[in-house]
Amino acid sequence: MTTASPTGLLPVLLAPYRDLTELRYDYPVVLVDGDPHVESLTDVTNRAVRRVAARGAAGESTRRRALRVEAAIRRRVAGSGRGPLSELWKLATADVLATCPDDAAFADQLDLVRNAITIDGTVLDCDEHIASDVVQHVWAALHEQAARRAGRRVDELILRLSGILEADEAHSPAGCSPERLSTALGGDHRADFDFEAWSALLRRRPDGAALPDTRRSRIRSVLDELTTQRFFPAQHRADDRHPQLFHSCVAAIDAHRERAAARARLVRAMAIAELEADNRYRETEHDGFFREFDERSVDGRDVGLFPSSLVTIGDADLSGDEHAALFELLGSELPIKVLVEVHDALGEPATHIGAPPGRTLASMAIGLGTAFVLQTASSHLFQARADLAIGLDAAGPALFSVYVPAADDESSLSPYLAAAAAVQSRLAPAFVFDPGAGTDWAARFRLDANPQPDDDWPSATVSFEDADLQHRSEPSAFTVLDVAALDPRYARNFTAVPGATSPDDMVPAVSVLRHGDPDADDWLPYVVMVSDDDVIQRLTVDRELLRRAQRVGATWRSLQELAGIRNSHALALLATERARWDDDDARERLAEPGAVDPEPAASPPAQPTTTIGPLPDEAPPEDAGPPSGQPWIETARCTTCDECTTLNPDMFAYDENKQAYIADLSAGTYRDMVTAAEACQVAIIHAGTPWDPTEPGLDELVARAEALG
Repeated sequence: MTTASPTGLLPVLLAPYRDLTELRYDYPVVLVDGDPHVESLTDVTNRAVRRVAARGAAGESTRRRALRVEAAIRRRVAGSGRGPLSELWKLATADVLATCPDDAAFADQLDLVRNAITIDGTVLDCDEHIASDVVQHVWAALHEQAARRAGRRVDELILRLSGILEADEAHSPAGCSPERLSTALGGDHRADFDFEAWSALLRRRPDGAALPDTRRSRIRSVLDELTTQRFFPAQHRADDRHPQLFHSCVAAIDAHRERAAARARLVRAMAIAELEADNRYRETEHDGFFREFDERSVDGRDVGLFPSSLVTIGDADLSGDEHAALFELLGSELPIKVLVEVHDALGEPATHIGAPPGRTLASMAIGLGTAFVLQTASSHLFQARADLAIGLDAAGPALFSVYVPAADDESSLSPYLAAAAAVQSRLAPAFVFDPGAGTDWAARFRLDANPQPDDDWPSATVSFEDADLQHRSEPSAFTVLDVAALDPRYARNFTAVPGATSPDDMVPAVSVLRHGDPDADDWLPYVVMVSDDDVIQRLTVDRELLRRAQRVGATWRSLQELAGIRNSHALALLATERARWDDDDARERLAEPGAVDPEPAASPPAQPTTTIGPLPDEAPPEDAGPPSGQPWIETARCTTCDECTTLNPDMFAYDENKQAYIADLSAGTYRDMVTAAEACQVAIIHAGTPWDPTEPGLDELVARAEALG
């Protein structure tokens, strides 16, 4: 799957990910039965390999061959392919073995790995259906668990009430008749019993031992309600269950209202059944209450007894009645979960239209304060699977707003990269609002699923060769402007800078977003792109798009404040306290013996000002490179393939962005370093020279390291 912009350009930070089928990352995923419901194919393969492959070089052959099968599965499901893991593994194994049909050991190793895979399920790539497939899968599993729990409770009540009636029947005149006793005994010994005498003996029960007719009638009525209800019926009536999956909020509300009376009858029946089963029903106390019990008597705790419903809609459906119905649901106590697939996060270029409604939906829902809210993108669904399950299992309503790039999107970016870019650029930031997690914002709201959440815009170091073929590295931020550069609708907002020219008044657009005035004429803001042949290309950005990007940044900073990041109230309080401390300190100094009031310092000469300029920390640093012979990793290019960290987790570790670095060189050997460099999928580990001259086999290892370049 090749990714490129309509002009053949990619943002510089996306350039290393042109072909996702050659990388190991969260996708494809496997939908499995049982917790955690969703697994990554990468994790499934890693676990299987760890079970059967020897550690170190001895197991390298098995690891490499298993990864070839995994890569073949990725190619098969790339785009919209899907199928059971067991079947895809067989097909992918055949693809790989076709390249070496006479290698029996190869086939044996792959059989070992396959036998070590203990799960099966549907394998899905990050396509236009992934959000609905994943959410429905997890919801169906949790819904079935809840239905079984409620069903077991109903079955227990049915059993206990039936026992009361059966006991009463057994002691009734009909139950104690000679004919009934003879039938109940059965067998060949009937002639040995005097059933007439037995019947007469059993009928001698104390007055009042029989159930009163009113109680017997009440229990039978309750049993009828419990055995015919359609919310969580017995297994043999599973097809009679009320449907709980909808494609409209209006339809979900209508169904809820239509079932309100039946729900109230079931809640009433269960309450009476529990009182009767414990012999605590008192007609003088309870008859009046239950006589008036109807749908208005059902509260949120009662509704929580019922399995949840799920609504799946797209952002194009959010107009008029549907939008109003959605917020009616989210403001209620109903256990109705809503998935909204947002297909256009950027919106149309016209500035007067504002943000697309789907992009602001989750932020608006937070204001209600009652519903669980999860906003993410299809690329991050696997990472959000735990929060997804929490929201689906919560007692009240929940909103899942997931950005899923439209299938007919003119951008040729892969769906995964398009979705990931929306999160990275703060266009569709990932966040969770969980009202059940606590009573304050610190407990309820989280932004931690975003890259570098403490910053306005995430950034990474980019390494490249300049026009003089000299190696350089410099920081590069990823903003909404990078996403817009890939959207054909915004082509008129960019202008390519010819050749390698770089006018003196050009500045990175992120500098304007951070510190400048987008309407100032002093500077020419630009973004950095890369062509298909890896040549740097600068695109200038017009003022209209800069203003739009600043609005996205302002929305992100509002979310940061909710998460307690750079909170303006806290910063203002800190400044006040610091000023007070400075004043107190100055007064204490003046109060000391011999202290004199210092003369005011002379004002510094006025300095010329400009509208904007790159901050010192934005200047490209000199790339000194690693010390001569020192092993090093190009961390910014790491794809999180787990090769090095699996080989030696003490030597190699992941940073906060889950990209590898050398944690402790002394925790491993030069052989570990060379083996990790050979296994690295993107060749970013540089083994350097040996640091322990006594390590055996150094000549061979140095030769292997030199072969890697």
